[in-house]
Amino acid sequence: MERADRRNGEQVRPLRFHLNAPPDIPLTPPHKERPAPPSKPLPCDPPAQIPLKPLVPVKPRLVAPPPNCPPRHGAAANPAGPKRRPPLRPAGAQRVDSSAL
Repeated sequence: MERADRRNGEQVRPLRFHLNAPPDIPLTPPHKERPAPPSKPLPCDPPAQIPLKPLVPVKPRLVAPPPNCPPRHGAAANPAGPKRRPPLRPAGAQRVDSSAL
């Protein structure tokens, strides 16, 4: 229930504090002492450097075997050719004649 006086900004306390102020509750926090300044001077700032970009590792590339050499065991599968494609649908849609039934 702390209020400020409009005229001069002082703290306005309730009447019970005017009659007998409680000694155990301070109205303001205790004043903290500042620590002593350091006895040693601070170290100098490091020289400004441009940050380097990290090096991107390069994957080692496999050397292609000579064309006259037969493929090794466990080589990659042959690329998909016309044999591995799905069957083509007929161009015209087939309709079932329900009147014949």
